[in-house]
Amino acid sequence: MKKDFDLYSKNYEDRLDEAIRITGYDGNYFAEAKLKKLSMLFPERTRSSFNFLDYGCGKGLLFSKFHSYFPEGNYVGTDFSNEMIQEARAKHPHTESFFEIESKEWKKFSYDVVFAAGVFHHIPAEDHETIIKELSGLLSEKGEIILWEHNPMNPFTRNIVKDCVFDKDAVLIPSKHLKHIFENTPLER
Repeated sequence: MKKDFDLYSKNYEDRLDEAIRITGYDGNYFAEAKLKKLSMLFPERTRSSFNFLDYGCGKGLLFSKFHSYFPEGNYVGTDFSNEMIQEARAKHPHTESFFEIESKEWKKFSYDVVFAAGVFHHIPAEDHETIIKELSGLLSEKGEIILWEHNPMNPFTRNIVKDCVFDKDAVLIPSKHLKHIFENTPLER
């Protein structure tokens, strides 16, 4: 996964926009839609300080609009692709919020929200439980892990993923699988 996304780090947005062009929207639209939905689900976060981890942040698409929805939020992004992190840092030079997955820096914090959008379908299923357990160890006392994945039941979504150059390794995840993981993985706060 890391190697593949390193290859697309320079033109990630263009490739993403190409893959989703049929929707009539671009990647920035969908990033902002996620933030909007999160602000609706957790309105208390829109007016209070909290630590937010963007696990699999890529080039920082969420960061661009994060503070518009969560003005008091503290954003931290990490990614498996070091090249994507370098691109995020170059795109947002005024912040020190982006860390390589191997870095210990992002693991020093406890998070109120751990958010992984479109990440787990690139991770082998046998690693999901381990990663959830590791991420849960970074949660604050009332922290939450939120996974946002593509709907594998939607034929339109399946077609977009099939044709997307950096989704070649993707295995769309049924909600039953995610539910099973969360029901059977004790969270370690």
